[in-house]
Amino acid sequence: MALGDLLKKLDSDGDGFDLKDIKNITKLDFGELLSGDFLQKFTQFGSVKDLLAKVGVGKVEELGSVDENKLNSVAKENSSFGSWQEMIKAAKDNFLK
Repeated sequence: MALGDLLKKLDSDGDGFDLKDIKNITKLDFGELLSGDFLQKFTQFGSVKDLLAKVGVGKVEELGSVDENKLNSVAKENSSFGSWQEMIKAAKDNFLK
């Protein structure tokens, strides 16, 4: 799943985030959204590569095929968030600041 698609899915959370306000959102690198600083502050991961390894995939593009329960489990066990969606929403909010 492309990052743009992932953010479109999160747009349904009612936070008023409008993808049209950000140019080239689909070109945003997942590593930029989940920056090392963000991951180190809120998770036990030092990089996106570490997070992907814990999830069991080698590439960001493979995240769309991972079971949501697995993603939620990884987020709960390795971060201060209660779900994968909560973690991505926080990363999105952090990125937009």
